[in-house]
Amino acid sequence: MARQHAPGSGASAGTGGFAVSGGVTMKATNGSVVAGVVNGGVRVDPPQPGPVQD
Repeated sequence: MARQHAPGSGASAGTGGFAVSGGVTMKATNGSVVAGVVNGGVRVDPPQPGPVQD
């Protein structure tokens, strides 16, 4: 969710939060993970094989 603040208002977040005053660009590619905040673990496993094709 994006929220715009009035000029000079800054940004704030609680403990473990992620606050931005301005723009943020985050990108994940090729099975990677991107997050502003992770509360817990992140596990990236190899992809499971697809169904057998005849």
